Amino acid sequence: MAADETLLDAADRSGVATLRFYRWQKPTLSLGYFQRLTQRDDHRPSREIAMVRRLSGGGALVHDHEITYALSLPACHPLAKDHKSLYALVHQALIDTLLDYGISARLHCPWQDAHAHQSPTGPTNPPGTPVESPTLVESPTPVESPTPTEAPFLCFQRLCPGDVLMSDRQGQPAKILGSAQRRRHGALLQHGSLLLAASPAAPELPGLHELAFGEPIQSSLSSCGERSGYELVEPWYSHLKEKLGLDLISSPWESEQLRSIQQYQQTRYCCSRWTGAR
Repeated sequence: MAADETLLDAADRSGVATLRFYRWQKPTLSLGYFQRLTQRDDHRPSREIAMVRRLSGGGALVHDHEITYALSLPACHPLAKDHKSLYALVHQALIDTLLDYGISARLHCPWQDAHAHQSPTGPTNPPGTPVESPTLVESPTPVESPTPTEAPFLCFQRLCPGDVLMSDRQGQPAKILGSAQRRRHGALLQHGSLLLAASPAAPELPGLHELAFGEPIQSSLSSCGERSGYELVEPWYSHLKEKLGLDLISSPWESEQLRSIQQYQQTRYCCSRWTGAR
């Protein structure tokens, strides 16, 4: 999280766009910026895992069997001004990647989906309740986007327009990719999670492995080759390069960025005061 915020700073101050993929060293719950700390007690399976509060809003995420990405764009990039298109573009790139492997997925379009007001594993929202939109907050005073009444604690139990969905064995929509955004002086950070498989800390959420192959992550991935699922990163990256119109090159962290990451860790993401602020 500290690294993601540092990349947002770089986009703001130096106009550099950055795309980053990463994994988590251990299962971790990330609270949305606006979520109350006490809400985590309502979700028993994730009570004992590590926790951090994100810079972006939205529901809680259990980071375990997943691919996490972060994309930061400077204010001058056209997609930084069109956050809804950016959300859909990144997600469509993942859909195109999965299609290369013969896996069918789709963007959530409430006006086309008969289950638009039903979370994949949660109750149906009352008629007229707005479907949550990609969360976009502004510095220095973040304002959360409207969310459904009594929205589920976990992000992957909410449906937002543009989320990537697959169908479970009962034909119900299951979310495998969701993202959130944060803006700073026109620069934009979008980060999100591709759920590869169900986690013991969130067993109610099926991932790509269960939905595509009916198998947990411990089993072989069939047509995807490797069992981890991280071989999807390279083709997803290729599709993103094309859609973003950027000439992305591999680059190590600069010393100034490493200092920024350390500072953000100390003042925010490793700080109990930040985590428990709400």
